[in-house]
Parts: sequence; C-alpha cells; structure tokens
Amino acid sequence: MKVGINASFLRKSDTGIGQVTSGFIKELISNPHSHEYFLYLEEDIDFKLPKKMHKRVFLPKLWKRDDIARKIYWEAFLLPRKAKRDKCDVFISPYQSPTIFPSAIKHKMLIHDMIWKVFPEYLNNWRKKLYAALCFRAARRADQILTVSNWSKRDIHKYLKIENEKIIVVNPSIDKCYFIDADQEHDNVILEKYGIYGRYIFYIGGFDSRKNITTLLDAFKILQEQEGVGDIKLVLGGEDKSQRNNLFLNLKDEIKKRDLSEKVKLTGFISQKNLPIFYRQCELFILPSLY
Repeated sequence: MKVGINASFLRKSDTGIGQVTSGFIKELISNPHSHEYFLYLEEDIDFKLPKKMHKRVFLPKLWKRDDIARKIYWEAFLLPRKAKRDKCDVFISPYQSPTIFPSAIKHKMLIHDMIWKVFPEYLNNWRKKLYAALCFRAARRADQILTVSNWSKRDIHKYLKIENEKIIVVNPSIDKCYFIDADQEHDNVILEKYGIYGRYIFYIGGFDSRKNITTLLDAFKILQEQEGVGDIKLVLGGEDKSQRNNLFLNLKDEIKKRDLSEKVKLTGFISQKNLPIFYRQCELFILPSLY
C-alpha cells in the first residue's frame, strides 16, 4: 500500500502540529511497515529515512512567501496532484487542511479541536475565514476523521455535522524524552540557563486570549499574599507573539500592571528535550486554558 503524509509542519517543529507530525514520522521510521510512504514537504528535512519512505519537496514556482495564499495553493491544489501522481492509496493529514482527494485515495484527517468555531474571533480577516471554510469542506469530504479526545469528537460532530461513526478518537502518545531518568544536577544546570532558581509554578503554551493567562496572573498575585509561598515564582514558557498578532496578550504589560515583574519569569521558546526538566522540577503545573 502507498501512503501519503502531509509533512509540511516539519518545517515548524516548535509548534504543536509540528511536534505531532515529527512524532508520527519518527514512530513510523522506528517501526517499519511493509507499506511505502511519501512525505510531502514545503522544505527539506534532515531525517534519515528508510528505503520505503520518500520525500517530495515542492513549492509554487511564483509564490514563495509563507502566507495563507501559498498555504491554500499548496494544500488544496499542488498536494492532491502530487499524491495522485504517486498513486497513493491512503493519505494522512495531521491537521485540518483544505486538501480534497479523488475517491481512489482514502483520506484520513486529524482534527485536534474546533477553535475556529468556538472562538470565531480567531478568524479576524477574510483570508483566515476563507481558509477555515475550505478546511471545513475538506473535513466533511474526508473518509475518516481522527481526533485526540471524546470532547473534540463531540465538537466535530456538533459543528461540522459529521456522523459519529466517521470520527475515531486516537489518544496522543508521549515523547520518549519524558522517559529518560532524571539527573538533578543536570536539571539544575539547564534551569539556571533559563534564569530559573528555586521553587516555581509552570505554564507552557500560547499567550492568545483563550489561554486565559490574565486569570493566571491574577491568581498568582493573590497567591503571593499568602504566608509561606512568597518565594515561589511563576514561569511562563512559550513564544511572545503579541507584536505580530493582536489576539495575543502583551505579557510584559500585564505582568508590570500587577507589579509582578520580579516574580514572573518569561523563558521564551523551550526546546522539546528540555521540557521534561521544567515539568518534573516545578512545584505545580497549571493549564488555565478556556478551551
């Protein structure tokens, strides 16, 4: 069987979809099957691939800028042509995309959530609205929808009117780096590189509005007034994108407004190999996300 995979997000390995795609590909590499695989990419990768796994790297000839227009053209037009040319029997999309295949190619699409439906403010221009509409249409046309939880299955059925029998829950796995034995001395060295000393509460993720970080800061401010916890810091892991997108919180302003500049540490991007250290050394991990 020939299996095609949209591996586009391998070029953005620091994103959630990038990590899902990378983990999926690495698992296929470490557990070879009799199938033949085709990885469709916008940029080349340095993965060492087995013989039955092929790369297909391509971009529109006249549109190199990485924007929604290129994304639509690559996913909706170029990708189906390439998969058809390679005679794929099955195609796997690890995220919502506008890709639609002829009936000869069985399409399995992974949908993590229905953020665009629950929070329509994320579709704050006509390009994003067009992309979302194309993705919803493609999801309804897919042969099977994969999702990560029963909650997401419920929302997909509710918002896209896709029958429950077509939606399969596949629980996420855990990266192998989380099973490496802890080394306290090494952990401390890594944390110190990020400027972290002593006890801390840990959050990692985005800083857009649905992540509810203002409530976290308010709660932490109250916590600071309690006896015996004054030494605890709040460590916020993740990239600050407030300068590029008005849906993202201006973290520094919000922290300063609450007089928490000395108590809150912004780490910026944390590499996957270092994440287990932050989790296991924190006093508490907190995820206040609204969805």
